[in-house]
Amino acid sequence: MEKLEKKMNDLEILKKSMLIFEKMKDINEKEEKRKKEIEDKLNHKFTKNPQNLKYKMDINSTNDSFGRNDIFEVFISVKDLKAYLISKNNNYNLDIYRLEDNTLIKSIKYHTNHITVVRYFLDSNTNREYLLTTDENKMVTLWDIENNFKILYEIKPGYSGKSKLYSSLLVFGINGKNYLLTSSTCLNDYTKKYDFESGKFISNINNTNNNYTYYLLYWFNKKNNEHYIIECCESKTIIHNLIKDEIYAELKATNEYRHFSGFIYNKND
Repeated sequence: MEKLEKKMNDLEILKKSMLIFEKMKDINEKEEKRKKEIEDKLNHKFTKNPQNLKYKMDINSTNDSFGRNDIFEVFISVKDLKAYLISKNNNYNLDIYRLEDNTLIKSIKYHTNHITVVRYFLDSNTNREYLLTTDENKMVTLWDIENNFKILYEIKPGYSGKSKLYSSLLVFGINGKNYLLTSSTCLNDYTKKYDFESGKFISNINNTNNNYTYYLLYWFNKKNNEHYIIECCESKTIIHNLIKDEIYAELKATNEYRHFSGFIYNKND
């Protein structure tokens, strides 16, 4: 009788162990799926064919007196994995929308002139999120998104009178250092490099004062372990080594059209 009871107890323990194992397996599978979804979102991978996207509605009108309607940024926050849109409006304000229900959750009244740049940046080393804006007062403003869009500091690069700040850039983890870069749309104005933490000017980027620069972006080349900035200019695109401070490549266009954007595509051989 005692042996039978022991076997029954053993079977009950085994049954419970199997249930716990199945639950743990299910939890692990869900966690792996969640991690994959986060990775895809943060890497901006399409989960659906973008060609099947259809117009749904207007969210905000961003035209100004110059007809510019492209001053906005869309990002997925690492804090809640929700999509947000930040755009400037006609009153020089920044409007922040939650895209899952197209709700205006915050409007920031700060700028006193036309906003020319709205860019989101994530420091993947700390998971801190930042917003970078510029305006026609030639002012660069850095915002701490996590701290209710608190202004961390402002920079006035001192570019020439007719210049526009159409691009600024944050770069993290360059040999343990973080930088803020600004560019100008006028000749004789250098692309400038600042210390990210303090906002203090470091240096001009060599060979960047003979271009009308409309857009800056960052590229890390895994093949040679080098860091680059890409300048999209009036009639050419320049790839500049950020550490060596020298031109890596210069891509000339066949016309004089302005280059307001660009990207780097790493093709797997």
